[in-house]
Amino acid sequence: MAKVNSIPVWRDLYTRDRDRSVAFYTELFGWRTKVFPMGELGDYTMFLNGERPFGGLEVLDGNDSRPSRWHIYISVEDVDKTTAKAVELGGKVVLPPTDIPTVGRYSIIADPVGITSCPFTGEEEGQPPATPGFGDFCWEEIVVRDTTGLQDFYGKLYAWSGETSPMAGAPYTVFSAAGKDIVGLMAAQAEDHLAPYWQSYVVVESVEESLVKAEKLGAKVVVPPMDIPDVGRIAILLDPEDNTVGIWAKL
Repeated sequence: MAKVNSIPVWRDLYTRDRDRSVAFYTELFGWRTKVFPMGELGDYTMFLNGERPFGGLEVLDGNDSRPSRWHIYISVEDVDKTTAKAVELGGKVVLPPTDIPTVGRYSIIADPVGITSCPFTGEEEGQPPATPGFGDFCWEEIVVRDTTGLQDFYGKLYAWSGETSPMAGAPYTVFSAAGKDIVGLMAAQAEDHLAPYWQSYVVVESVEESLVKAEKLGAKVVVPPMDIPDVGRIAILLDPEDNTVGIWAKL
């Protein structure tokens, strides 16, 4: 598959309990795991949907204050240039450009409100399927208290085009790249104490059946099933480590 830039191509789950997180996601979505040795960096737990790797898991130690969250990698042409551009646009460098042996090069940058993402380039990164199937990630949202200035930041940083329209009484920006809508930008509700964060959605066959299963596995429902016209049926839950994740099914 030809490489496409400016799109999410990988995800890492930061968690404090590897076994609990692996059990939850493999049971809920039918994912598999594979241990990938990374030399001095130790072993890396990789998530696969069928035979296709799409993400992994990083265990946070007791001294790490970062919350459990999904972390998004965006394919770019030049990691160093993108990292420098993030600073010019008001962001910060969390991790400078770094090589991952046999994999690629990446950095971690934070936008002006503190949400991090990873500019990434490599020869073998997993390009997402043209049409996401069951168990595939299908959408990302940036959820923040105040969206002011972020449309300009992400538009310039990743060459995304953004279009804003009302959704549920609030402005919602849809970012597009390579001719496809890929990321949403939305303001958090007042009661959402987790913001800011990335929220990822996974394709399921039935939202209701998936929520029943998720609750049995220790998750909490934070947004009950709802239909979004011309989009699909969604719900949002917190996994056992209080990480937000959305599920989506066709209407």
